[in-house]
Amino acid sequence: MSWDNLFAQLRNSENILRQGSEQIQPDDLRIMEAFLNVVQHVAENSAAVRVRMVQHPQWKVINLFFGLICSRVSCVLKGALFNALASFAKTDPGANSIQSASICNDIWLLLESAQVLRTRPYPAGTTVVDSGIQYELHEVESSQQTYPETRAFLNLLDALIVYVLKKNQQK
Repeated sequence: MSWDNLFAQLRNSENILRQGSEQIQPDDLRIMEAFLNVVQHVAENSAAVRVRMVQHPQWKVINLFFGLICSRVSCVLKGALFNALASFAKTDPGANSIQSASICNDIWLLLESAQVLRTRPYPAGTTVVDSGIQYELHEVESSQQTYPETRAFLNLLDALIVYVLKKNQQK
């Protein structure tokens, strides 16, 4: 099993979920969570690998992860996705600051456009959909009294805010 195969499986799962034709099997979800944990740890510990993963033309990890976050998947999987994204937003001393800035900017823009945390009102006449982190927190995580998605989302925000603070200190 190669990185290419594992990312292709994630992409295939995203396509299945987007079409709404099937659900992902529980065993496949556990494999996805485990793989995302590996991605997170690798990306946290190597700026060079982090950049290579983001720049890989077939993987498109940031877009892929947001595609899965915007799908109907478990809070645990969304938590793994947010934690993986947070590892890509990590800034290391000595790491290429231009590449780090680009990665953080891409994540922030996708976070905003996906409206994971609703910051804009729904357009008039739009049916409000039960989705987003507020819904997951109030309806799913609180009833289970576990908060994997919310904690991971806060971890991502922390990584992005730390980047902005470091950037502002350098000015």
